[in-house]
Amino acid sequence: MRVGAHGVGHPRLTPVGEGGLRAEVEGSVAVVGRLGDPVAFAYPDGAYDARVVEAVQRAGVSSAVTCEAGCVGPGADRLRLPRVFVSAPSPLLGGHGRLPGSSAVSTMPRAMS
Repeated sequence: MRVGAHGVGHPRLTPVGEGGLRAEVEGSVAVVGRLGDPVAFAYPDGAYDARVVEAVQRAGVSSAVTCEAGCVGPGADRLRLPRVFVSAPSPLLGGHGRLPGSSAVSTMPRAMS
């Protein structure tokens, strides 16, 4: 299982001021980074713009996912990756629709080199 950063308090990041944006992104990246794996980020509520993407990039994440449906292909922007939502029984989850204790599942792409 991979754990990714998602903001400290989970606000929509697009209306957050510069100081708050930095604290939300860098704070959550720092906590998840203690686990030792490259840190991926998921934009809360899928809300992002150029300023938010820049903050995520400055925080040093390996990749970031949007709420846009799709698969990652060659040349994909590693900070604006689409993802596949799994909400029905799926072979990806051993025939289950969600992981125990969760309300939804989305696949996070593996870190891109």
